[in-house]
Amino acid sequence: MSKNGRGLGRLGLLATLIVATIVAGMLIALVPIADPAAQAAARDDVQSRIVGGSIVPDGKYRFMAVVMNLDRGRSREARRWCGGSVIARRYVLTAAHCVVDYRPSSLRVAVDRTRYKSNRGVTVGVKRIRIHPNYNPMQSSQYDVAVLRLDGKARRSRNIRVVGVNDTRFEQTGQPVRVAGWGGVRAQDPLSLVPPQVYPNAMREVGVLAVDNAQCVSDYASIGSQYPSLLVYPETMLCASAPRADSCQGDSGGPLFAVTPNGSYVQVGIVSFGYGCAQNGYPGVYTRLSNPSINAFIRDAMATKR
Repeated sequence: MSKNGRGLGRLGLLATLIVATIVAGMLIALVPIADPAAQAAARDDVQSRIVGGSIVPDGKYRFMAVVMNLDRGRSREARRWCGGSVIARRYVLTAAHCVVDYRPSSLRVAVDRTRYKSNRGVTVGVKRIRIHPNYNPMQSSQYDVAVLRLDGKARRSRNIRVVGVNDTRFEQTGQPVRVAGWGGVRAQDPLSLVPPQVYPNAMREVGVLAVDNAQCVSDYASIGSQYPSLLVYPETMLCASAPRADSCQGDSGGPLFAVTPNGSYVQVGIVSFGYGCAQNGYPGVYTRLSNPSINAFIRDAMATKR
């Protein structure tokens, strides 16, 4: 999977970077940027995907959502943007970096669709976008969370339960969690000469393990000293990884979730960013939903009807 941030939708690079790809055989450079369009392009390259996973059977994860961006073009493929999760019939949880520069009329959400190019499921407009008030991509990637209120009900979907405030049972080091989405499927070093990322038609999933907070902070300390949007703040972020497995570009906004002993699903994170995809020493970074401010924001957004 891929992250655009990690969002084509990991909108992979950070809001303060641009990944400039100078055609085949030439170097990929990371440079500071100010232009919003360039920032979006940068996020696409650095942030989210599913690498090393397997195809998800139809109907398995009916809480999964696809966030489509109408501003990107007329074709369905061009509009592929980010992932999301249905947390109530009219509400979808996603990453702030997926929607921060867009109007509700620019977005559509598809649910109950395992294969991206199929006509299965329901596509719904977006009535309102709420972004965490502390989200500031020019300073860091903290509070990378947004709630979309839909124009209509996400019929035929199933809600996923958001973890409770300060409930860290599923975040302990080594705890198995899963991530799913339609993001890139190639392991990717953001500074290497690689072929274009491959985005699958079928949803994919992969199992990863929660990473120790201090270890993740250390892993990103060096690159984060150059690009602050890549710094890890354990209060608002959690990390997960496994060998040759990760989310990738296109997976941004999708859920990191745990499977409970009774077989139900609990969402503990949102695909946010990563340095490359499935790179040794750089685990995937996710918005921590058990954080009190983030948890309260989600519940408040769902309670506000306007």
